[in-house]
Amino acid sequence: MGKNSIREKNRTLIQRTLFQHKRMFASDLVKETGISMVTINSLLKELMESGSIYEGELVQRDIGRPAIEYHFNDNYSHALLLAILEKNGQLILKAECVDLDGTVLAKDEFGFNHKSLNDFLDLLSALLNNHPNVERIGLLFPGKVHDGIIQSGYGVVFDGWPIVEAVKIVTDLPFYVQNDAHLVTIGHCIQNMIPFDETIVGIYYPNTSMPGVTIFTNGQLLEGHLSLAGEAKYLPFLIDAKPPQSTEEHIERLTQLVGIYNVTIAPHRFVLSSNYWEIGKVVDQLNNHPDISRQPNRTDFEFVTDYEAAMSLGLRWLIYQDTPFHLSV
Repeated sequence: MGKNSIREKNRTLIQRTLFQHKRMFASDLVKETGISMVTINSLLKELMESGSIYEGELVQRDIGRPAIEYHFNDNYSHALLLAILEKNGQLILKAECVDLDGTVLAKDEFGFNHKSLNDFLDLLSALLNNHPNVERIGLLFPGKVHDGIIQSGYGVVFDGWPIVEAVKIVTDLPFYVQNDAHLVTIGHCIQNMIPFDETIVGIYYPNTSMPGVTIFTNGQLLEGHLSLAGEAKYLPFLIDAKPPQSTEEHIERLTQLVGIYNVTIAPHRFVLSSNYWEIGKVVDQLNNHPDISRQPNRTDFEFVTDYEAAMSLGLRWLIYQDTPFHLSV
């Protein structure tokens, strides 16, 4: 590895460490990273010039002379987090501009029923004009995208949209799009410090549509051919079914899904999400169902209770995976 590559690696490590700790002394960075003090001081100067960190005040430590505390600058980069969601039976586009800590700097909400791809691009263009400091864009989407094209969306409303190429017409900023069930599952894991080295099955089952299933193992999504893994609406017992008509029917279908994936995947835990379940009834059903109790895999059940927080964390995980600011557990 060349000197420049080593230096870049060290700079990234320092930036990553400060992003995680928010404020540190140079001596603590040496202990945390194993990089020499001479190199630390040189790279801190570069990072201050870039704006990603800044000097705090001199702080008197327990031992020795006062030392400068270096702070990570959460305002160094902004992102635009977008989500197409169902709200009160209508589709909406929710938009948030956030800093690197996830603090919401601005937010908007737009009706999105009967909107075309061009309508989406117009809204995106307007949002970027309003937030010129945005450097990355993430979209949480109620469907599956493969090779930049929507394969299976909200019913068939979005099917065939060449979403990734279309966005390039509006901006050359990095753009990421992923399924809603996937991002909410991953966001919940981050929020609750669930280790990424586990195998996790997420089931998102709104009361007005078919369920989406996430398979997340060793920090990676399993998406399958055409990114269609987890499209539970194509399972034999659901392919011709209508949305559940009662709480009991909803929970019974969920139980069938849990039974199938508990055998085929044998996850460490399930992450379950819906806007309709009564969690107490779900827990009773899952814990007492005779078929699940006979299965050898003993799993834990998690319930998403803060959908919006999980959504935001999932989007930030998505867009920062290849940067020092990536989220993980």
